[in-house]
Amino acid sequence: MNPARFFVTVFPVALALTLAPLAPALCSDDRPVTGTQVTMQQLFRDLALVFRLSLEESRFEDPSHRDEILTSLYALAANAEQLNSHGRDADPSSEFFQRSLVRDTNEAVMRFRQGQFEGTLFLIDQLIDNCFACHSRSRSDRTFQIGELFLEGTPVEKLTEENRARVQVAMRQFDDALDTYELLFASPALPASKIAASGVFEDYLRVCLRVEEDCERAIATFERFRLRSDVPPYLDARLEGWSGDIKKIAKKREQARRDPLGCGRELIRDAQYQTAFPNDPQGTVGFMVASGCLHRYLETRPADDRRLAEACYLLGVAESHVSPSYWQSQTEALLEKAIRTSPQSVYGRMAFNFLEEYTVSGYTGSSGVNIPPDVEARLDELRSLIESDGPN
Repeated sequence: MNPARFFVTVFPVALALTLAPLAPALCSDDRPVTGTQVTMQQLFRDLALVFRLSLEESRFEDPSHRDEILTSLYALAANAEQLNSHGRDADPSSEFFQRSLVRDTNEAVMRFRQGQFEGTLFLIDQLIDNCFACHSRSRSDRTFQIGELFLEGTPVEKLTEENRARVQVAMRQFDDALDTYELLFASPALPASKIAASGVFEDYLRVCLRVEEDCERAIATFERFRLRSDVPPYLDARLEGWSGDIKKIAKKREQARRDPLGCGRELIRDAQYQTAFPNDPQGTVGFMVASGCLHRYLETRPADDRRLAEACYLLGVAESHVSPSYWQSQTEALLEKAIRTSPQSVYGRMAFNFLEEYTVSGYTGSSGVNIPPDVEARLDELRSLIESDGPN
């Protein structure tokens, strides 16, 4: 269930610089290979094996493949733990994905051992989503040879264009992914409204704007799509608005590189003015580019706690609007990081207010509000941090 998205006030302040992925990828340059890179190489080899078998349920459930799959799942879980231990000094966003990787690989082992094949397949799919969400956070100039090898041995032609692009992004093959998305947008087999409802436009923006920083390509793609005869008026207006926003944001490229925190703050403020109701897509471009700026800022490992808290708070706000799925939502983790980093600052307090409302919304349904005891206890602990005496 996706929590409702809220309007959150953004306070001004400022600073600067660049970002990277969950862990350094396998490089084609002359830099020495680190322990983290070796772990990543092995992790992706094992993920490749189980993912390929997962494409055919009959093979995945075949007892003759049980030992092979289970061995790879155990190795995946061990390497996820190792990666998590390597990345203890990672930025808050990377920490989130590392913890998610550990959780999902361990649960996949448990479900497969119990013969819960459907559940295991779901978790393998989530591992790909984890890689997609992590690798699409912002620009990276590193090549990823393991990703190329993964795709060379994987029958991606069996996948739908949407899923093929998702795997290509997960393997950091960004140009190929953009080509696949654009092929999907041109396909007459899918109605324009169905393409829009699938969320692939937002995924396209993650890659085109946050990773490739190619505003011109995104504008050209939307203008081509709008020429389709089956584009409904609401979608035409949305894409026209997004194209206009991208043109404005393209003028801020230098500011974004020079001062990513300040630019991210400004983009979120402007996007909030455009957002007339929860889940309103009009501010999507602003929130998307702002999140890229803030990810780059966090990668600089800011030493100032107030600025770090502000960046985590703002990124939590942005992610609440553009997170690809609730399963991979970083919002709560980022807001909690802001609170724990500087609990009595204005950003710590704002982060708590938003986190409390966001959490309550997530546990609200037809039977009322049902917050689990452990979640309630965590909120109480964070509340005590911001209410304790201390400097503001």
